[in-house]
Amino acid sequence: MDFLVDSGAEKSTFKQLPPECQISKESMVVIGAKGEPFKVPIVKNVEIESENKICLGDMLLVEEADYNLLGRDLIVALGINLIVRNSQIIVSIYKLTREDKDKINPKVWHTGKEAGKLVMEPISIEIERPEDPIRIRQYPIPLEGRRGLKPIIEDLIRKGILEPCMSRHNTPILAIKKADENYRLVQDLRAINERTRTQFPVVANPYTLLNRISPEDT
Repeated sequence: MDFLVDSGAEKSTFKQLPPECQISKESMVVIGAKGEPFKVPIVKNVEIESENKICLGDMLLVEEADYNLLGRDLIVALGINLIVRNSQIIVSIYKLTREDKDKINPKVWHTGKEAGKLVMEPISIEIERPEDPIRIRQYPIPLEGRRGLKPIIEDLIRKGILEPCMSRHNTPILAIKKADENYRLVQDLRAINERTRTQFPVVANPYTLLNRISPEDT
């Protein structure tokens, strides 16, 4: 599916609903090209896959639009770089180069028989308000999707990537049907990302700090 990159659009949009997507009951008011507001439906949990990245997000269905628009939400999520050069805008997505790949220990790659994981301590993250569990209701998954996820989950448990446990936290999973009729397991981690405690403090922009210095202090 082709998109027109629009850094001025806050949300990404479809002009036609893809067959694998469903319209939710939620909607959003947008401003059209004529400057008039109108309401459009929200398409939730859309899997966006570029050449080397996958992300999950909500999109808008705007049938009045002439193009599918890639807004700032997906520009950031996909790591797209916009470069203005010689009165032209160049769009690029950072890729893993052959030189970068050669520097990686080949033992970390998946071979089909094992997971390719390193023998190391699991990475732990801290969340804000740990006393308040993150509990997001599981989205309804059709029977066909559950059957498609079953062998995937069993394989992850067998390889030690997943461990059966009882947890106070819950985040929903999605069964994404691929072109070959198989399914991909996708976990919706947006609620966790919103509560994740950053490892390093956020430092204000130096120009903002300099502008706050009064003339008397210089």
